[in-house]
Amino acid sequence: MQSRLCAALLALSAVAAAAEATFVCPNTSFTLNITTTVPGYTYNNCDTITNIVFDTTGAVTAIGDHAFNNVDNISNVTIPTSVISIGTAAFSDCNSLAKVIFDAPGQLSSIGEGAFRGLPLLEVFEILESVTTIGSDILKNCPILNRVIVNGTSPWDDDTSLTNLVNTLCDNSTGPACIEGNGARAADIVFHPNNTCNLDGCGVLPSCSTPPPSGNFEFLPSTF
Repeated sequence: MQSRLCAALLALSAVAAAAEATFVCPNTSFTLNITTTVPGYTYNNCDTITNIVFDTTGAVTAIGDHAFNNVDNISNVTIPTSVISIGTAAFSDCNSLAKVIFDAPGQLSSIGEGAFRGLPLLEVFEILESVTTIGSDILKNCPILNRVIVNGTSPWDDDTSLTNLVNTLCDNSTGPACIEGNGARAADIVFHPNNTCNLDGCGVLPSCSTPPPSGNFEFLPSTF
């Protein structure tokens, strides 16, 4: 029995090693034709990638943990409307990633821990109304982040997610962002007890001059 178990484990190890050995990072731009989930760690450290195009007819529903971590040569990414969840560190430490665009109308509900952490060129980020779960440090170490667009008029249902968002925006490694929005979700951020860095509405702070990365939303006057 023990010898059979050892043989099975050795066979699984051989399959995993073979898969790892045969994987080659895509060159330059490529279209992702996955119809369900981008598996975790699939393209991490693939510096040969310069552009990612999600096949919107494929209806990708999830982007796995570390899927595109440390892909240093992509400058922008558009998340299709079909995506429901983005995993832990999915796009973290992508040193050239300056624009993250969410196609409308989005149904993204979950953003994992550190999903967009360590993006030195990111200035604008959008929180879709559909997002209900946010992990810690999603925008940590984004030093020039200066505008966060918060969609939705209803209050946050998950206090932990709200606190995680406020904490990452007030982290010393994250740029002084202003909050764009005229609903309760935006106001909940500004008036949160953990707002120790004076997060305020974009109608108040003159430093918020960066244009939005797409036309999927309109700028709303600050009501705080």
